[in-house]
Amino acid sequence: MAASPSWPIIEQVYSQANVFALQCLLNFKNKNNNLALDGVFGSKTHSAVVAYQGGNGLLTDGRAGPKTLSKLIDGVLIKDRTTNSAARAAQHLLSKFEKIDIDGDFGPKSAESTKAFQKKMKILVDGVIGPVSWQYLFGYDSYPADAIK
Repeated sequence: MAASPSWPIIEQVYSQANVFALQCLLNFKNKNNNLALDGVFGSKTHSAVVAYQGGNGLLTDGRAGPKTLSKLIDGVLIKDRTTNSAARAAQHLLSKFEKIDIDGDFGPKSAESTKAFQKKMKILVDGVIGPVSWQYLFGYDSYPADAIK
């Protein structure tokens, strides 16, 4: 198994797939699409994080760290045929590792990319994005040296 990664701390000026995923998960948890998916942790994303933290009993520091990310993915399982903003979040994160279409429709190709990711990371290979897969997807930006090639 690849070393269990730490959760990142996503904050202002942070720009990459993790921010896209954060924005998608905030929209999913808030049951809306009010937050633009631009991949930039600007003032609107910061405000959305603060609002989410405040509504969930978390420290309202505007930084999406371990507690905020853990709460965002709590109970969120993405599997074959899931179609929503959380599926899009998973696809953004998977795109750091595998070639994948980002369309919010977690179909057979997304499930196969997930299995490839899980196999290389030496974690449970089931094609489902659950708590462990979420942490590995957020915690790494590329495959570690000890991943299966």
